[in-house]
Amino acid sequence: MNSPPTKLSLEQLNNHYILFRHGQSKANSAKIVVSHPENGIPSSGVGPPSPASSSSEGNGWGLTQLGKEQVKSASQNMLNYLYNNFPSGYHLNDQQKKRDDDRNNEEFNNPSQNQFSLSKRIHIKIYSSPFLRTIETANILLTELLNNGRDEPYVDVTVHPEVIVHDDLRERNFGIFELRSDHESYSKVWAIDESITTPSNNEYKEIGVESCEQVRSRMCDVIREIEQHSELLKEHLVVVFVSHGDSLQILQTAFENVEANLHRSLNHIGTAEWKVFWS
Repeated sequence: MNSPPTKLSLEQLNNHYILFRHGQSKANSAKIVVSHPENGIPSSGVGPPSPASSSSEGNGWGLTQLGKEQVKSASQNMLNYLYNNFPSGYHLNDQQKKRDDDRNNEEFNNPSQNQFSLSKRIHIKIYSSPFLRTIETANILLTELLNNGRDEPYVDVTVHPEVIVHDDLRERNFGIFELRSDHESYSKVWAIDESITTPSNNEYKEIGVESCEQVRSRMCDVIREIEQHSELLKEHLVVVFVSHGDSLQILQTAFENVEANLHRSLNHIGTAEWKVFWS
């Protein structure tokens, strides 16, 4: 599918989506742009010398120790949100619904019993960008969700036991700004984004930067792929996308019916922050 949609209608989606940005990375700490797969994916090498970077934390442009702690905390917050806010009785299978209906009828005829609420059945799948900082984030998130240790009445949470890596969730390619100062580089690219009045890739070609429309198109393709697959399997999922600042910010525009190049006008997703999208 070559052209991205102007929006993603939540009412028409089969699944719920959570956008989860990776925790603080060594690239964030070093204030360096690491957007090329050959630099961002490998688990060896820490890039060029930088006063703010340190090889003592491990190899590759992965998470800092602070970033790992951020993700652990955010994971628990996200799980608490699901327990407390997920729609009651969502997507019960026929057998479960019959049991719940029978119990509702029983309690209606026996008011001395406590009020019964329908079971919540939450099935979570984590999809990740292939970059090291997102893979590490996704694996921490997965571990925290699998080991949540909670026993809530009428809440059934299942977590797919593996992170699903998808190349189209990768970082936006910042072209000639690779391994340069992030503040200066991002500001220049975002200024180009905001100056565009009609969708075009020409403004980005000379500097090798991936356009907003290109990013949104591939990110939306992942959603369409998941929607088609889950419909065939009759699954209803909470899908967590672990990705990057610009990639997630641009994907937000599709959910909120905003032009892709205006992504900076939306609420920013900080490191290890997440945002839910469902009807």
